[in-house]
Amino acid sequence: MEHSTATKHNTRWAREVHKKYRKDENPKLKQCGRKPKPISDEERKIVIETYHEVLASATMIEQVLDEKGVHINHNRIHLILLEAGLAREEPKKKHRRSWADKI
Repeated sequence: MEHSTATKHNTRWAREVHKKYRKDENPKLKQCGRKPKPISDEERKIVIETYHEVLASATMIEQVLDEKGVHINHNRIHLILLEAGLAREEPKKKHRRSWADKI
């Protein structure tokens, strides 16, 4: 079975991609995913004001804002709090656990 049949691509496309990468001395992959939406000043103001009212984490602030009728994702809220110096990164939550690789 040919590679193109296994991956459901035709051979011409495979040759074209190979030619493109062979021609380029230092091929780089494009950055994938959606570009992040910039954080507006209004969002920052709302999140910081709510933080000072509630003094809670990003997930709790998200729930409070939802009750007020404003939805901002908790990851975005955490990013705003980090930039304002009101939250901190927790390195223990960042590192990849060795047992997770074996799953």
